[in-house]
Amino acid sequence: VSYEGITADYVGFAVEEVYITEILAVDGIKESYYVDDEIELNEVKVKVKYSNGETGWLPIKDDSRFTVDPTKFTTDGFTKVLIECKQDGYQDLFYSHGVEVKPNTYTVTVKLDGKGKAPETFEVTAGGSQAFDVAPENGWEVTGVTVNNKNATVEFKGNKVTVSNVQGDVTVTVTLTQMEYNVTLKVVGNGTVKLNGTSYPDGKTITVKHGGSLKVEATAGQGYEFVSIYDGEVTHKKDSVELYITGN
Repeated sequence: VSYEGITADYVGFAVEEVYITEILAVDGIKESYYVDDEIELNEVKVKVKYSNGETGWLPIKDDSRFTVDPTKFTTDGFTKVLIECKQDGYQDLFYSHGVEVKPNTYTVTVKLDGKGKAPETFEVTAGGSQAFDVAPENGWEVTGVTVNNKNATVEFKGNKVTVSNVQGDVTVTVTLTQMEYNVTLKVVGNGTVKLNGTSYPDGKTITVKHGGSLKVEATAGQGYEFVSIYDGEVTHKKDSVELYITGN
């Protein structure tokens, strides 16, 4: 080194190594996974602080200083992913990231409100969907479905129920309602007719649940006589009959 004719043969100086002093944050590790999922290490990077006060992001893939444990999740529940940084001659550094691990299958429990048959429980892949059939008893029909929480959506068409986007254990309630039928009174001649004790005029329509009883009583008017009661299939010669309704 020369300056204005003065030369120094030797100048001593020190080179200080810059090293990582702290792991500040992590990016690329999700907040939740499913059982058997793996962390994509090539997407993971960490924000670090250096000994000279600077900060920066580092990808950890193929960086021998960093290890991640675990990288694959085998059981459900809350777990911690530990990132470790080892540097020769310096203190080991650690960073912990909490992760929720969800089961990769969930249980759907089926309850029936009404009379019929359906599977009691079945398993559905996380995020998946599955349909099942309901077999109503004679005279019953599916009129609604509900799910007990927001972990799935449910709909029905006829007797087929579909559970979709299952994100947890759920209970599906299927509502079955007794069918109702129209019974229309037709009076030929003059007289009064009672249906279950109430007098109705010619042309009156009432509703009766499937299998429900209907007592029909006919009284002839002045100048008329009773002939028969016809229920659509059978002609009854008595002026008082009890019918069991299974259709319109």
